Amino acid sequence: MKRLIALLSIFTMIFVAGTQVFAAEMTAKDKELIQNLKHQDLTKRIDAAQKLAERDCKGAEEELIHMLKNDKEFQARIVAATSLMKIGDENALKAIQQQAENDDVKTARTVMKGIVDKMRAGQSS
Repeated sequence: MKRLIALLSIFTMIFVAGTQVFAAEMTAKDKELIQNLKHQDLTKRIDAAQKLAERDCKGAEEELIHMLKNDKEFQARIVAATSLMKIGDENALKAIQQQAENDDVKTARTVMKGIVDKMRAGQSS
């Protein structure tokens, strides 16, 4: 029993330390780009999403999913999906798939379906 408690304590410390390191890895530039995902200017939102993908900023996934689901411009939703394809995980795939089925714009649905197919092909490789 004491060994189990000791093991759980060690695991918890490692997990907490890993979480702190991940949080520390997000730079001021990453945070600025994440803020720009909500900018009123479409080009700034698109640029921010693309740069976050280039920087492989995993911490932006939640905000990119929000952009994917809620941005009023379909171009921004497509760029969010593309960025999520580059940095996202299974949650991103599910969000893109759902948006691909429900987006109001046919072009966005078509592009997102292609992204979903590409992500699935990458998982099976």
